[in-house]
This record gives sequence, structure tokens and C-alpha cells, in this order.
Amino acid sequence: MLMLSNFSVRRPKHELPQQRALDWLSELHATAEATRGGLSEQERTAFAARYRKLLERCACGPADLSFTFTRSTGFGFSGVAK
Repeated sequence: MLMLSNFSVRRPKHELPQQRALDWLSELHATAEATRGGLSEQERTAFAARYRKLLERCACGPADLSFTFTRSTGFGFSGVAK
């Protein structure tokens, strides 16, 4: 029987608050949808609000998950996040 052993936990280098990650994801999708669909700024804002509601229903919120950890510098750190 094959066994794996000698594991070590290594925390990913980058972390950000879960709320920031969800906001970033929502804005990123809204920007992509606006670009793809030629949405006005008002339509893009409405799409972002709908997508945020979807994330609130389907994703772990800040009350359940305080921080998101990643090895990638792109996630939550680039594009539209503030």
C-alpha cells in the first residue's frame, strides 16, 4: 500500500479579507460583462449589484471566512479592486 507522509502546512504568501475578495470578484465580472456586452455604466453597476447578491447567496461570506489566501498576486490584487 502506498502512503504519503511528511506533510507540512505552508501558508500562502498573499492574503486579503474575504469581503475584499468578493468585492473584487464582483467588480471584475461586471467589468468583463460590460466589455463583452457593451453595457453602459448604469447597466454595469446594476450587473455588479446582481452579481454581489449571487455571491452573498453562494459564497462564504466574511462572517464565515475572514480571509482568503492565495499564492497568486492576481487574485484580489489587480484590476478593479480598491
